[in-house]
Order: sequence, then structure tokens, then C-alpha cells
Amino acid sequence: MYIMLLTRVDISFTVQWLSRSLNRPTKSHLNAAKNLFKYLNSTKDYSICFSYNGNTVANLGPKLSNSSNTTTKLSRDFHSKEGPRPLTTTSTTIVDSRNSKGSSRTSIINSSLVPIGFSDSDFAGDKATSKSTYSYLYKLASGPISWKTKRATTIALSTLEAETDGLTEAIREVQWIIGLFSELHRPIDYPITLYGDNQGSITVANDPALHARTKHTLLKFRYVREQVKAKIVTIIYLNTKDTEVLPERHERHVVQQGIRRPWLIKAYKPYGFQQQSPLRCATTITQLCFCCVGSNVGRQSKMGVILSTLTTLRVAVRAFRTLVASFHQVNTRLRRPPGLPVPDPTRSYWQADPPHPELVNIQSPALPACADIVVIGSGIAAAAIVRSVLTECARRAGAARDGLPRVVVCEARALCSGATGRNGGHIKASPNEAFPKFRERWGPERAAKLTCFQLSHLDTLLGLCREEEEEVGRWAECREVETVDLFLDGDHQQAMKAVVGDLAEWVPELECEFIEGVEEVGKRYSTNHHVKSAFTCKAGALWPYRLVTSIWKQLLTTHPASLSIETHTPVTSITSVTTTTKPATSTTTTYPLTVHTPRGPIHARHVVHATNAFAPELVPGLRGKMTGLLAHMSAQSPGARFPDLGGARSWSIVYGDGFDYVTQRPSTTTDGSGSAAAASASAPGKVLLGGGWRYSRERGLDMLGVYDDARLDPGTVAHNLGVLPAIFQPNWGQPVAGVAGDEEDGPQVWSGVVALTADGLPLVGRLDPRITGRDVVGGGGGGGGEGEGEGKPGAEVAPGEWIAASFMGDGMVWAWLCGTALGVMLAGTEEDAGPQTAVPGRPEGRLTEWFPPELLATYERVGKMDIADLVDDM
Repeated sequence: MYIMLLTRVDISFTVQWLSRSLNRPTKSHLNAAKNLFKYLNSTKDYSICFSYNGNTVANLGPKLSNSSNTTTKLSRDFHSKEGPRPLTTTSTTIVDSRNSKGSSRTSIINSSLVPIGFSDSDFAGDKATSKSTYSYLYKLASGPISWKTKRATTIALSTLEAETDGLTEAIREVQWIIGLFSELHRPIDYPITLYGDNQGSITVANDPALHARTKHTLLKFRYVREQVKAKIVTIIYLNTKDTEVLPERHERHVVQQGIRRPWLIKAYKPYGFQQQSPLRCATTITQLCFCCVGSNVGRQSKMGVILSTLTTLRVAVRAFRTLVASFHQVNTRLRRPPGLPVPDPTRSYWQADPPHPELVNIQSPALPACADIVVIGSGIAAAAIVRSVLTECARRAGAARDGLPRVVVCEARALCSGATGRNGGHIKASPNEAFPKFRERWGPERAAKLTCFQLSHLDTLLGLCREEEEEVGRWAECREVETVDLFLDGDHQQAMKAVVGDLAEWVPELECEFIEGVEEVGKRYSTNHHVKSAFTCKAGALWPYRLVTSIWKQLLTTHPASLSIETHTPVTSITSVTTTTKPATSTTTTYPLTVHTPRGPIHARHVVHATNAFAPELVPGLRGKMTGLLAHMSAQSPGARFPDLGGARSWSIVYGDGFDYVTQRPSTTTDGSGSAAAASASAPGKVLLGGGWRYSRERGLDMLGVYDDARLDPGTVAHNLGVLPAIFQPNWGQPVAGVAGDEEDGPQVWSGVVALTADGLPLVGRLDPRITGRDVVGGGGGGGGEGEGEGKPGAEVAPGEWIAASFMGDGMVWAWLCGTALGVMLAGTEEDAGPQTAVPGRPEGRLTEWFPPELLATYERVGKMDIADLVDDM
């Protein structure tokens, strides 16, 4: 607001639009504000420029503070030692020119210290209220000295009335300008010229008669007429294409008519900003401080106004510089490579008691020299990829298990020590948030497909754990839960009702409910007065680390000759053999890629990036397209009065533009047997809560582009440990002693790195060489699994690099099926259909029948992505 009032007339419309919703901003308002900051950052060297007889007042660049002949001339003319001298109008010229079609147009040439004004108004331009928006601008020495953009308080019934409203406000400002110049000892003794583009309002202003059609706005018409009659102002018609308070689309036409605009005057749309003008100019506030006081900052004496203006400007500049510096730091972090995972991260609660301790630091005695597939990463996506490709190839090979591809998994740290081993284990799609977001970009039909893909993870993982109970299910604690979104603000109610209706139409298989009222929500979910409404549907929860490590154990047992896992083996670089670097041979054609590690190289046919946020480290083309975010998790004992539901419910706590997610482990018997029969002797399970990232020092900005999961943010930790008692008291109480899995005193807190893409979707499929920067002999294109060769299953697909990563912090409803789909691509079985394709953990049918193409990491999709756009969704 200060910046707009003092020097930035170009953001006047946007600021007034945003100011209408200060009390109840929506996501559109927040996005517009973020875009405004980005625009100001890109135009921070723009300023008002004044000129005298065609000469600019101040020089550009580092010489701003130096005096120039023009400045001296202007100062001498304005502050003459001869005493007070009225300004004259001799240097303002009205030119009636004709264009090529013979039509007359009015042009203005400004060459002296003569204030002139422009007034304009739209008619019912605000679609929400049907009210008009008026603007006026006054210039001196070709630079703006006073301006205003405001929505009218009443609805205009005609264009004439709307334009007259604008003229009225513009003329009222004339009175202040006259007073200002009197204080500056330069009284104005002539009518100030005011330009408008509505001939009807100008005619009425100069016509003393009262017409029936103008009676309803009698006072405003009479006021305008009296000012014209008193020669305070002269209103002149100016073609709409030339008025200086219109949007940028008319600017080129004005410049062609010889009217140079040495300052910006754009009426921006509220949802985004157009390309800025190349005209960049500047002046010092001390040279022409009288011009700044024209922006409605006060009515004090001359010196008081100047001092107040300078103080306000310093505060505004200081705040703006802080914002710019913060944005620059974030933008730099978002585009830099993430590096390798830190060797000693915070300790995750999930990893404290591994079901298969022999796998934690597993390594082969010697690193394999060659592999058909090298998978980088060992989390849930990597496990799904390896399980899928080996299962698909085994199905095709039948009993010939010796024909399976050789797979090597490289993990930089301990097994499953990344995001999967550090998240909340929440199988929750949040359809009330996801569907509107998807629909805005892809339409309702595709939004429904994407939402259903997320929702299908629940049944897929439940089915996997059920079918393989002994090897996987008994460790994973996979279960269906009722999930509840608890809204702490009352602003969500109307929007949520609409979303529930849309979900009923487009995703009818989803059963959901929206509950309103503090009392009703409190009765059902034991919350207090802070919770205004709730949304509930079906979701799931599990122990993610145990799920994944159990799957690795199963795969090593089933395919000992085809799989090796190499922990503490970070991949430092990847190189490729091409026909330009080395002649193609049978060896280079079979293994055209080389993965380099501290333990030695591995020659590979396929390299799969399943490192989530760390993928840009080895894929340069993804830098500036995706980034990491440092997130926090906690394991807490529930309060003594907190209802023990046996782990059958999960929660999300929604506040403003932030949220927390909560699950609770199932109750267990105090003797550790796990028997559900001993209910009276059971202990409630730990409560797992994550979120609060916006409570960091810089409101979450300092968490973006951060990959160090060895650190904790105190503000985020404080929020995560205090939010549950805040919304559940008095149904919380003191923490319960002897909670299942309570190996340490007090709560446990850890951090982890989640991945975010610029367009809000994961990246899955083949990577184009233009993204990796590495050409591959015999390689296929980007996006899917196209390309054929010869040999055993798994070798039929052309070699190359692949990815399944960047799951937007929702890995439990993206990663498993994305990894499964990538395994199908690697096996070359995308077109296989029928019941034989239905195995635990994989949907039945062709890949295109259940996998959304929007997730494919095509060159075209990646090329359109810019991580700066991510700010709009945060």
C-alpha cells in the first residue's frame, strides 16, 4: 500500500482490488498478492520520471543522486527568487490529428509545469457486485503526482452515471491540488484541464439544463457543473485509446501518436500481471518531493508532508527490500541441485524397531559390475518398481526364473531412510482439496480420474497386506480409518458444500459428508469451540517403514539371484556411452549407462531415479522444475481423556492456508502380545502428527529448497507439540503413561524432505535425454515405455533413464501405483490385459486403463514447468 501511494501508480488497481478482501482473503487473493510481489521484484528499478520541455529530470542508473541541467532548470523555474508566480498553461498543447482513415484524434503534448488530469470509469466492471471502478490521474512535468483507483460505493445505472462518478472524484482532488500549489507559493489561477473519454458526461457537465434522465444523480451533476462554471476545471474529450488510465493494451497506440510515457500506468487484472513496459526511469525523492505528496498521504504543511512522506517511504522501502531479499534467497534455493542426503539425519520414530534388522545396512560383499536395472533409492516407490518389474517379467517368463532381469538397488544411507521412513503413514487422498485443484487445470472428467487414482491406493495397499499377511501385512499395521478434516475457520463452509456436491456427481463411489456447527462437530469428534466444521470420508493408515522393509525382505527371499540391495552406496554421477564418444559394441549397447558410486561403477541398461526430492541432483533438467521442502513429524502420547478408537480414525487440522495431519497407532495390550481380546488391559497407540511448516521463522519460505533432514525448526516443533491439546481440550488431559511403543521420555520429533513439482503432480516414466543431458545408445523417447529390443523380459524395452518421484508430500496416495506403473513400463507389459495381470498391489488391465497420462514425465510437460509457479499453490 505504501509503495502504491508513494511512487507505484502501476499497481493501483491491483492494490485496491486486494484491499477489498483483507479480512477474508481467498486463494485467488493470495495468489494475486504473490504475483504482485513477483512483479515488484522484477520491476524494482522502476520509478516516477519527470521531464521538462522533453528532458528527463534525473539520469538513470548510479547517477540518480547527481544534479543535472534539467533538474537545475526545473528547480529554478519552480522556486524562483522573484517570489510567488502563478503557473501558466502556455506550454500545454492540444493537437487535433487525423489518422490514415481520416478520423480526428486528440493528442496532448506536455512540456512544462502544468498539472493536467485524466479520468475514466468502467461500467459495472466488478462482476461480483455490478459496481463500477473509477480512476483518475494528475500529472505534472509529464509525471504523475496524484492518482486513485477505487470501486464505487453504489451501483451506476448507466455509463453516463458511472463516468460522472469518476469525474466527481477527480474534480474533488483538484481542490486539494490547488491548495497544495498555494502552499508551495505557486497559486493556480486557471482552470485545470481534465480529460475524459465519455462525451455524454462532458456534455452534461457543460450544459446548465436539467434533464429527466439525469435527475437521479442531480447532486453529482450539479457539483461538476459548478466547478466547470467557476473555471476550477475544464473538461475536454479524449479518445478512449489515448486516455492515460486505461490498461496496457492501448499503450502502443498512444506511443505511435508521439506521446511518450516516461512512467508506468497499467490497470492490471487481479489474477495475474502482464509483461511490464521496457521504459525504465528514476528520480530522487529529495529533488521532487512535492510530487509525492499528491498521493493522498496527508494534508499537513509543506515541510510536514515532505518529512512524513520520506519517513513512510523509508519504512516501505525497508520492508520491500526485506521481501525482495527473502524472495531472492528462496528462488536461488529452489533452482540449485539438492546434493546428496545428509549422512546423519534426525531419528524417525518409525525406524526405532526394524522388523528385519539384517536389512538396515545390507550390502553385497562386492558391488555388482553390471545390471539390467539400477534403481536409485529404497523407499516405497523403489520397492513398488522392483516388485512390479520382477513380477511382470516372472509372469511372462513362466517357470524360467533364470531369465529375469538383474536389479541393483543403490541407497545413499540406511534402507528406507528417506521420506518413506519419515512420513506420517497416512493413506489419505484429500479429495475435497485435490478434485477442485485438478478440475481447475484439466476439467472435471480428468480431475475425477486423477482423484480416483489417488483413492485407489487405499484398496490396493489393503489388498496387498491382506493377501500377503504373513510376509507383509502382519508388520505394516495397514488398516482402514475414518478420516476427519477439522476446519478452524468458518470461511470453508460454502466452498465445502459445493465440493461435496461436485464429488457426488463426478466421483460417486466416494462416500463423504460435511458437518457444520461447533456443537455438532464437537459432539461427534470431541473437539472444542475452535473447530467450526468438518469433512469426513474413508482413508487408511499404516507403518510405512515396516511395509517397505517387509517387501524388500520378501523380494530378496523370492528373487535372490535377481536382486541385490546396496545401502550406504550413494550415486554420485551417471555417464553414458554414445556413438559420438565411443563406437557402439555389444557391451555398450547392452549397458550404455554407467552409475558411479564411492564403491565403484555399475554398468546398466536402465537407470531409475526413485529419490523423490533428490532427483534433480542427477537429472539437471529437473532443476527449477521441482524442489524439496523440509517437513516435520512427531510421535506423541495421547491425552488421558482422548477417546481411544483403536487406531480407527485419522484427522487433518485445517487453518487458513495451512494444515496438519494426524494418525494414531492401534491399541495394544500392556503385555505386548498384541491380542485385541484383552481390551480392558490395552494401551492407546501413539499419535503421529505432522505439519506446521508455515510456523517457521519466515512462514515456511525458509523450508523451501531445504534438504537437510538433520535439522529441526523450533517454531514448527512448538506448533506440532501444542496443536492437539488446543483443539481437543477438555477432551485431552495429561499425556498417558505407558503408551505402546513409548521407548523414550516425552514426544519424539524428526524431519524429512518431501518433493514438490511446479505443476503439482508426480513425475513418472522415461526421461528424455534432453532432460538428463545424456544421450543413450539405442535409447527411446521420453514419457512412456516405448522402444523395443531383443532378449529376455526386461531387456525388450529400449535402454534409458526413468523416474518415479516428486509425490507432493502425499506419497501414500501417489508413490505405490506410480512405482508399479513404472515397473510395467520397464517390463514392456503395458498392453497386457486380462485377469492374469491382477496380482496383489497391481490393478487389473492395461496400463492406460488405470494410470493417468498426466503423470508422464514427457519433455513437453517438463519444459512448461517453472518452480516459481509453485508459489501460486502455496
